[in-house]
Amino acid sequence: CHCLLQLLSYHFRLARSKIKGKYFVRLDRIGEGVRWRRTTGQEIYSPLISAFSELDMEDWKKNKVPFLSGFNDSYSLPENVAIITLQELDCGRTLLRLAHLYEIGEHEVLSAMAHVKLKKLFPEKEIT
Repeated sequence: CHCLLQLLSYHFRLARSKIKGKYFVRLDRIGEGVRWRRTTGQEIYSPLISAFSELDMEDWKKNKVPFLSGFNDSYSLPENVAIITLQELDCGRTLLRLAHLYEIGEHEVLSAMAHVKLKKLFPEKEIT
């Protein structure tokens, strides 16, 4: 680690540039760093973003839903799966896109096939 820091210091002195921002350094056993990079990296660099649309008051009153529905909080996605898209479509359906975070052979356990139980994730929805 010390050699790496010296190399970085030497490189940036040559470039005469300043580095600003957040940097994460983590030391793990061989093969385990990928878990932190994939899961924490997903949370840091690709957080789930809530987006809302704009309605005038009359449209809002017509479309107002008196309750909030969504995920079943007793079920969670596998550690190796991330939500890419969760979007309500104009036809009233919902588009859900999921992604596997690990490449084949990248991690002994987490590179395996993931199983998501959509009916448990959305118990009140019709899954088609």
